[in-house]
Amino acid sequence: MDRFANDAVLSDAEEFAILANRLIITLLMKTMISLPNLLIASAAVCIAPAVILLISPGTLMMIYGLRLNPGGVFVGRTLGAILVGLAILFWQARLTQDAAFRQTAILAGLIHNVLLIVVIVTSTVRGDIIWTGWPAMLVHVALAAGFVYFLRR
Repeated sequence: MDRFANDAVLSDAEEFAILANRLIITLLMKTMISLPNLLIASAAVCIAPAVILLISPGTLMMIYGLRLNPGGVFVGRTLGAILVGLAILFWQARLTQDAAFRQTAILAGLIHNVLLIVVIVTSTVRGDIIWTGWPAMLVHVALAAGFVYFLRR
């Protein structure tokens, strides 16, 4: 009987902890994160590697323990060009009054970050890239969480 009573208390405590965490996250998101700030952060996270990829893709990929052949250099530079475009999208969306454009930028940011999380986790777990994938993944988890928050508003 006492065992079940303890389980009920633990269950209530766990439920309280979950609700408290949700409240804290909601308060933090409302007070510390604005959509313009999320879009600026996303633009920065895109433009920094984009410049390196356009100039010297092998340099950036060495951080992940990769060496690029000529085909990899081409793909890296192509990715750099794509990231420049995405950075411009986020930068332009930061102050727009156009709700459809803002929603498009939010959805693009969410899809971009979720796909990167999948790619990074898969590649790191399989051993295709070294441990440096984990910190990159955490950045994209944080950005994805921000985009989820603003998509639901």
